[in-house]
Amino acid sequence: MLSFTVSSLLPESSPCGQPAASARHLACRLRSLLILGGLFLSQALGASPFESPAPATAHTQLDELVLADLAAHKLVPAAPCSDAVFIRRVHLDVIGTLPTAEETRTFLADRAPDK
Repeated sequence: MLSFTVSSLLPESSPCGQPAASARHLACRLRSLLILGGLFLSQALGASPFESPAPATAHTQLDELVLADLAAHKLVPAAPCSDAVFIRRVHLDVIGTLPTAEETRTFLADRAPDK
C-alpha cells in the first residue's frame, strides 16, 4: 500500500511563484499532484485513464476534413475521451470555467449519440 502526504511529493516552493499560504499556491500544488497521479495511473495501467486507446475516426465530412488537415501537418489527433472529460474540456476551452454540477449531470445523462 502506498502511503504519502501531499507535501512529501511536491517541492516547498510554489510552481506558480505564489506565497506558500495562498490559495493560488495550494491550487498549484494540487494541480501538480493531480498531474503526478495521472502519470502514475498512466504508467500503472499502460494507458491514460481519461482517453480511449482507440484512434480518432471520422464520423462526418467535417471530421474527415479535420483529420486530413492534421495528417497533412503530421499531427496526431487526441484520442477520444470520456463524456465527463469532454464536457470539462469544452467548458474550459470555450468559456473558461468548469461546468456546473447540474450541467455535467444533464450532459452525462443524455444518451443521444450526437450530443
